[in-house]
Amino acid sequence: MELINKNPVPVVVDIIGGLPDDSRAVMFTAKATFNILENGQVKLERDKPFPLFKQDEETEFGLLPTDSLLRLDPAFEVILLGQAYAPHGQQTRNMKVSLSVGDVIREIDITGDRQWQGDDKNAQISEADSFKTMPLTWDRAFGGTQQVLIDREAPLDLSWPVNSAGKGFDHISQAREVGKAFQCPNDYPKFEPVRSLPNIETTEEKVIRWSDTPLPICWATVPQSSGLLFERFKRSCERRGEKHVLLGAPEMNHRAHPDWVIDTPPASAHVRIEGACKQGLIEFFIPEMKVVAELKDGNRIQKIELHPRSLVLLPEQMRFYLTFRAVRNFESREGETRKARIKVLKGWDPIKRGAQA
Repeated sequence: MELINKNPVPVVVDIIGGLPDDSRAVMFTAKATFNILENGQVKLERDKPFPLFKQDEETEFGLLPTDSLLRLDPAFEVILLGQAYAPHGQQTRNMKVSLSVGDVIREIDITGDRQWQGDDKNAQISEADSFKTMPLTWDRAFGGTQQVLIDREAPLDLSWPVNSAGKGFDHISQAREVGKAFQCPNDYPKFEPVRSLPNIETTEEKVIRWSDTPLPICWATVPQSSGLLFERFKRSCERRGEKHVLLGAPEMNHRAHPDWVIDTPPASAHVRIEGACKQGLIEFFIPEMKVVAELKDGNRIQKIELHPRSLVLLPEQMRFYLTFRAVRNFESREGETRKARIKVLKGWDPIKRGAQA
């Protein structure tokens, strides 16, 4: 397929195979990058917009997600890559970061480094260290991986699969159980005796007791190796007394934290970021943008509107980008040339509930 795009909004076309009944689909994906100006206005980036990623791209504050995953559900995803800034640039031991997109408002609690003093029922939480900045990354959320030596030449990694990059899971109790199971020699198992606590939590799910295992909270891109989506789905089903079967569910391709998998915000939705930028507060309105692919299929011209699918916020750069997508059935016809011309217009075209991309 020939793609004609003279706009500063990168677009790719992918042919998706392996669908039910051996059918195929054509997927249009577009990405529009914007700069946030000091007055709260936004400006379309024309010189160096973000490209469309075939795979996750690592940054200092987490992953820029791949744009190649097929997702047909109507949800809208919000991702924030950045760090918390203590108010007025002064050292603090705890603070809040808040984010709102339209009517959806979320808050996270940020606390300085802490450790458990003692263990199990006798353990107490130390006073938090002070900080000026705190990365809002998955290694600061609950979880973790710790190495245990079960003898001199036998290291074993223990981890919490929901978030193996985090901190705070009970590796000490696990290491002792491993020692019993492997009948370790004297002085083994050996492991890090300090158990840290997470820096990023919510008010509703804080670590208070030694046995607490809250679901991790972080607004950065969820790694594809994470067990968070399955664990959250499982716990939700258990609360309702239902069986949990997630295989093939659209949730498995979500890359935002489940708290930020939302309905598409309305046109010109207000975005407010507080506590995750040097100036303390960023506010802007999502620009009304409409991406349309005019597909010439033989003698027929079909207009395909791409729907807004995600918002990736980059407050460190005072930038953000919107992704748009449309998926349609695709039939191969020998000898026919297809062309798709991309148009960027003013407007906003969210997916309606019950519809597919």
